[in-house]
Amino acid sequence: MASVAKHIKRLRLEKGLTQEALAERLHVTRQAVSNWERNAAQPDLDTLQAIAAALGVAVTEVIYGAPPPAAVTKAVRRRWLLTGALAVLGTAALAYLVWLLAFSNGAVGTRRDGFRYQLGDGAYRTSVYTLTDSWTVALNLDDPAANAGAVLYRDDEGCSITVASLERTEGRWVVTFQAEGTLSRLGGRLVSGCYEERSNGSLSSFRVEAADGLSLTTAAEGRSWAGELSDIQPLEGDGNAFSCYLFPAQAEPEPSSGTATLTVEGLVDFRTWRNWRFWG
Repeated sequence: MASVAKHIKRLRLEKGLTQEALAERLHVTRQAVSNWERNAAQPDLDTLQAIAAALGVAVTEVIYGAPPPAAVTKAVRRRWLLTGALAVLGTAALAYLVWLLAFSNGAVGTRRDGFRYQLGDGAYRTSVYTLTDSWTVALNLDDPAANAGAVLYRDDEGCSITVASLERTEGRWVVTFQAEGTLSRLGGRLVSGCYEERSNGSLSSFRVEAADGLSLTTAAEGRSWAGELSDIQPLEGDGNAFSCYLFPAQAEPEPSSGTATLTVEGLVDFRTWRNWRFWG
């Protein structure tokens, strides 16, 4: 770049400018101009363009000396245009790749909205199965708060149903369960007492349904009663919740102490999976 130093000095002198005058035009110090002309420092491309503008010449003249032939100027211009076009295409390709990996494949939506995102995305299909086994959980009526976290269901795939609360509401025992499933951008699985499905195939309207074969039986004080479903909740994140009465309304008086064992049959196995026709 020693030639650049010589060209800057020559062009400055041809324009009748002092180092201070050129420095003022470029908004730099005189020492910076002196360093360029002594080859003690190298101006970058933006600075070279600014120097050329201040001296009223083409940047190629600052770099190469004499004004280059038209053919050389055209070749340089073509090379710059090609480099810029490739940079734009590369940026666009990278942005598209990021969109494919982060957005179009469901990763971001699934992380943000869980199962509800996949219900509302046509790239996912859903299925519902009824489990035929039964599961039990013992509930301490003497200390309702102590039941939080008690396990009704758990499997090796990471699905679980645990007691969220046990409380007496208007004289009736109500137990609320929290179901949690497994979920990824490829799909998910949830075992619960209820599920959510698309209304008439719509991707924007859903309805909450209780498991078709759900059966509840409560045993306490040597007797047994048929439990009743109390409430079902829509999907939220990677799970949902459902509540049930331990005893029927006509069970008077309801047991108020001791242990009640709840047996649940007919839990629903709700699954989503990414349609193979959609890339990603």
